[in-house]
Amino acid sequence: MKYTKGETRALDVIRAQIRENRRCELSHSEVARMAGVGKSTVRTAVIKAEKASDLLVRRRPGDGLSNVLRLPQVANLAT
Repeated sequence: MKYTKGETRALDVIRAQIRENRRCELSHSEVARMAGVGKSTVRTAVIKAEKASDLLVRRRPGDGLSNVLRLPQVANLAT
């Protein structure tokens, strides 16, 4: 999957969180701030990465709960 520079920066922040914590629970706003990109860029990057199977997304129901993001190989180790 081809990502823009902004999307790549957002995914780098997400990957760093996953390396540290085995998952990323940051909101799109937090990732955007850390990556220096807009929230819509983060949202687009997550959607693209999920479609390409580069990222696993577990959506949590409820108001204000962040999704849980994992890398496919890390998710396989946890189960």
